[in-house]
Amino acid sequence: MVKKKGFTLIELTVVISIIAIISLISVPNYIKHINYARREEAINLGRQINLEVIDFEYNENEQNNNYRKIENYIKENLGIEVICKYAKDEEGEGLISVLYKSNDSDFECVMNVKKNNYEIFNGNKVLLYKSFK
Repeated sequence: MVKKKGFTLIELTVVISIIAIISLISVPNYIKHINYARREEAINLGRQINLEVIDFEYNENEQNNNYRKIENYIKENLGIEVICKYAKDEEGEGLISVLYKSNDSDFECVMNVKKNNYEIFNGNKVLLYKSFK
């Protein structure tokens, strides 16, 4: 009798099926965790931007009036490019809106420095984070 070397077709099919089942379970969870980490990174960057604007207004004694200086201040301290603009809330109070990129996606941090609160939105204007102070 001659012994065959190697695996049978059924053994190979079973192993490939097991690998397929494991990947079907693990890949969606991996993608979910990657997206969560990217979202948290963008939120943390928004928090840092908020702190930099507060720090700028404290150190420079300026109140929401020179956005080019705020942009340069953030670039010097955080090393990222931002665009600042003026906005108003429902009550007519002045807000600072800072547009920034994180993980090749656009985000916006809208802050009311007088009330010391801020909100972070993604590029589709979906609220990601709101501070309560």
